[in-house]
Amino acid sequence: MTLDSTTLFTREYQLQTMMGPSCLRILDELLARVDLPPGARVLDLGCGMGLTSMALAKGYGCTVTAADLWIPAEDNARRFAEAGLADRVTAVHCEARALPFEPESFDAVVSIDAWHYFAADSAYLSAHLLPLLRPGGFLVVGIPGLRRPFERIPDDLRPYWVDGMNFCTLSWWRELWLQCTGLTVRHAFDMRCHEQAWNEWLESDNEHAKTDVVMMDMEGGRYFATHGLIGEKLAW
Repeated sequence: MTLDSTTLFTREYQLQTMMGPSCLRILDELLARVDLPPGARVLDLGCGMGLTSMALAKGYGCTVTAADLWIPAEDNARRFAEAGLADRVTAVHCEARALPFEPESFDAVVSIDAWHYFAADSAYLSAHLLPLLRPGGFLVVGIPGLRRPFERIPDDLRPYWVDGMNFCTLSWWRELWLQCTGLTVRHAFDMRCHEQAWNEWLESDNEHAKTDVVMMDMEGGRYFATHGLIGEKLAW
């Protein structure tokens, strides 16, 4: 399905609610490769202020559970109600390694600009996430990462580097997913929307965006990429 989710919200609203490179651009490019069933039950993992959650409900017709650790669930619930989506998007406050959901609750798990915080080990998928997907369900992830591996952090990037961010290459993530029994990797690619998604984020008044303006000007396209990974849970 091809959709431009940015048309669902005003530009001002997007700038107020995005928490990183345009999650809507990333979401649309990912879902152009996925055939979600009508009314799909989707877990939006690390949903931030719920922009992707609302797009999944409003644009893609999904029933969404919007889960985040940093943003209070009551704040997201208010946003969803104001958008007329209270009956289709449920806000949940939880930690990614303590997800309070029943097995096979979801047709898809979507995670945009959050996966690198909690999923950079081989056990995460099998222990915490795959049990929540129905057989044949999709895992759809957009991750900020690196064009190529570093032997050491470049000196000009070091002032902006935060330990624990797990910025890795596409091949690193793909190999990690291939270690997971029960998951087939359908797509692993560097996303075309990378530059546009970052440029839109840098227009925001968010304090982190203001810092990122300097970082991205210095980076000049040498280091960063946005990776797309799509997996499917085996039906056995």
